[in-house]
Amino acid sequence: MAYDLDQFIADCRSILSRDPGPSGREQVRTRLETLLRNPDFIREHCGEDTPRGLHVLYEDPKLGF
Repeated sequence: MAYDLDQFIADCRSILSRDPGPSGREQVRTRLETLLRNPDFIREHCGEDTPRGLHVLYEDPKLGF
């Protein structure tokens, strides 16, 4: 099973809750690289049919972003 948006969100919440600093953000960056290798994610959120402009994938009320 490919790494998906729900897994990415869960990982980010966990990582940034523990470490919101540079090290945590670096861990999020590596998870984002993994997510961007998922062709289904790209097709759904970045494909030709996706409207241009800013598209918020998720906003976490606990973390504030």
